[in-house]
Order: sequence, then C-alpha cells, then structure tokens
Amino acid sequence: MSETPKLSGSRRALVGGFLMVVVLLVALAVAHSGKAAATGSVSPSPSPTASAPSSLPTSSPTVTPSPASTPTATPTPKPKPPAKPKLRTIADVQHRLVALHYLPSSAVSGKDDYRTQQAVMAFQAWNGLQRDGIAGPKTKARLLKASAPKPRRERVAGRFVEVFRNLGVMLLVDRGKLVRAAHVSTGMPGLATPVGRFAVYMKSPDWWSTKYDVWMRYASFFVGGDAIHGLYPVPAYPASHGCVRMSMPEAPFVYGFLRLGTPVFVF
Repeated sequence: MSETPKLSGSRRALVGGFLMVVVLLVALAVAHSGKAAATGSVSPSPSPTASAPSSLPTSSPTVTPSPASTPTATPTPKPKPPAKPKLRTIADVQHRLVALHYLPSSAVSGKDDYRTQQAVMAFQAWNGLQRDGIAGPKTKARLLKASAPKPRRERVAGRFVEVFRNLGVMLLVDRGKLVRAAHVSTGMPGLATPVGRFAVYMKSPDWWSTKYDVWMRYASFFVGGDAIHGLYPVPAYPASHGCVRMSMPEAPFVYGFLRLGTPVFVF
C-alpha cells in the first residue's frame, strides 16, 4: 500500500490562497449576473398623467383667415345679346321677305326688281305703312320686327284664298298655314269686287276679255266674270273691273295653287 505524500506548510498556504481567489471570482460573477437580471426585469413605473389646467379651453381655437387668403368668387360674365340683324342691301330685304312669306326663295336676286317692289307693297299694306314699294328706313325697321301675316280661321280643311280689298293683299293658305302673301288690286269704285265666300269654278292660262279687250293671264274665275289673274300694272289702289289683279311674276304660282273648287273669301 502506497503512502500519500504530505504537503509542506508553504505549499499548503499557496493552495489555500489560490482557492480563496477562485471563490471570490465566482462570487463576483454571480453577484454581477444577478444585478443585471434584476435590472432587466424591473419596469419603470408610468409617469403620472398631467391634467390640463381647468382654465384652458378644451376645444381648439378657430382660425380666421386673413382677407388676403380668403378666396374671392369670380363673377360669371353675362352673355352678350345677339347682334340685331341689319338690312343693308336689297338682298337682305329679299331674304327677310322670304322669311315672312312675301317672296319665294328663288326670287332673291339682289336687285330691286318689280317682283320685290310688289312684295314690299304687300308688306307695307299689311303693316299699315305707305304703299310705295320702296324699302326705306321705316319699312326696314318694321321688317326686322314683323311676323308673317296670320290668316283668319276659316273652317276649311284644305287650301283657300283670302282677299282683303282695303289692304290690297291676298293670302294663300293651305291647311291653316300661310303659303304666300301677295299684293293685289281689286275692283275700282262702281265695279267693286263682291264680298263673300266663293269658289273657283273655271281656270284658263290665257283668257281674252271681249268686254274690256284685255288678256287675263293665268285666270281663275270665282264669281261671274271676276277672276284672280295676272296683269300689269298692279297699283296701290283699286283699279280693276271687279277682278283680283296680281303681278305677273306671282301669277303662275297662284294659278298652280288654285284648283277647281278652291274657296275664295273676299273681305
């Protein structure tokens, strides 16, 4: 059996000191780790909520914008009234007469011809102006404002004719709508065109009047020997022998408009 060697006194003291150092180091390590764990687990207490002083307003103040920052509404421009048409030329007058049914569109020639003068006379008569056939300032001013002639409400289903002796105007009407307004000359004093309701009973494009030795062009007879026909001239007063005289440029159209049996009203 072997014998354990004995340590000398100096070696025993050295070993004991070393053990003491190890124990102190372990103790310091344990203490340090415990402090770190304690520091990480502790939550700071919440700070107390500061209450607003009772004297302060609870709602946010209203900010009034300065005048410079206030948007200004842009005023809407008023529409300009349409420019009033002007009748500078005879063509302008003719176009206006077409719109009012005193002329057909084919009669717009730009010339102050006989047909235009007759149409102006019909317009002047219907609107109470002097019948001279001249489109002067008064006539032009009235042309811009006037409306088409309105026929009387005759109880006729189809087409008919109205003759106004005092005005010297004849209206051609179809189903209540104006087709043409024409200047006419009726019977002179002593041979006045009869008043009443009649009807076309005979038609002839060329009729010779043995009584008055004159051709009655495009004649449509409505009572006795009186007819609606073309002849030159057509003055601004009653000049016929009882017939309804119209201008030759209008005669073919009127003749085609009238049919056998077409009512003719004379006022």
